[in-house]
Amino acid sequence: MNNFLPMDLQLFAESTEGAAEPEVAKAETTEDVIEGKTFTQDDVNGIVKGRVERATRDLERQVNDLKAKLGIQEGSEEFKENILQESDSELETLRQENLQLKLTNVATKALEEKGFDVDEKILGIVVREDEESTKEAVKTMNSLVESLVNKKIKESARESTPKAGSGTSGGARKFSMSDFASKQRIAK
Repeated sequence: MNNFLPMDLQLFAESTEGAAEPEVAKAETTEDVIEGKTFTQDDVNGIVKGRVERATRDLERQVNDLKAKLGIQEGSEEFKENILQESDSELETLRQENLQLKLTNVATKALEEKGFDVDEKILGIVVREDEESTKEAVKTMNSLVESLVNKKIKESARESTPKAGSGTSGGARKFSMSDFASKQRIAK
C-alpha cells in the first residue's frame, strides 16, 4: 500500500556535483574492504584514475569557493594569474600521479617476470622515484629472496640426515656379518 516513489534526495542538495559523490564513497569503502587483495594492472589503473578524478573535482570545487570569497572577476589580470597558478599546480600533481602509476606498472611487470605474487606491500617496497631505481630495487629484492630461499634449502638439507635403515631397500634392514655374529654370541 506504499504509493510513494523513491526519491534521490541528493538532487535537492546545494550543488549538482553532490549527486555523483555517493557512488565514489561506495567505491572508496570497497577499496578499503579489498585491501589485502592482489591487484591486477587494470585494478591499479582504475584506482589511480578514480583518485585523480576525485582530486580534480575537489580542486575545482575549492577554486570556485575561493573565487566566490575573493570576488575575482573573470577576465581580470588577477583572475588569469590565479587560473595559471592553479593549472600549473594541478598539472604537477597529475604528472606525479602519472609517474607513480608508470613506476607501479614497471615494478609489477618486473616482479611478475621474476615469479612474485604482486601486492601493495611489495610495490611499496620496490617503487622508487624513477624507473631506473625501481628496476634496481626489483633486482635487489629478487636476489635477496633467492639468497634466503637457497639458505633455507641448505639448512634443511643439513638438518635432515637419513636415519639408519631408511635407505631405498624397501624398509628391510641390512645386517653385516659382524652384527650377526655379535648377536649370536649374546644369545648363547
